[in-house]
Amino acid sequence: MPTDASSPRGLGDVLRQRAAESPDRAFLVFEETRLGYAETYREACRWANLFLGLRDPTRPFHVGLLLENRPEFVIGELAAALAARSSWA
Repeated sequence: MPTDASSPRGLGDVLRQRAAESPDRAFLVFEETRLGYAETYREACRWANLFLGLRDPTRPFHVGLLLENRPEFVIGELAAALAARSSWA
C-alpha cells in the first residue's frame, strides 16, 4: 500500500493529524474528564518529553507503564508512541 508524507504511519502520527484537523473534538471521556484531540496531544507530548529526558542513550529505548485503566494510561501509551518515534533520529 503506497503512502505519502501526509498519511499517518503510527499512533503518534494519527493523534498529531487528528489534533490539527479536529482540535476540540472529544478524544477521551472518562467520568468527569473530557479531553479533546489537541489537549490530549499536548499532554502526550509533555509526557513524551519526560520519557525522552529520562532515557539512557547508551541503552535501548523502552517505556513500561503500570497504571490503572484511567486517562493517564491512555496518555502514557500515546506518549510512548510519540517518544519512540522521536528517538529514531
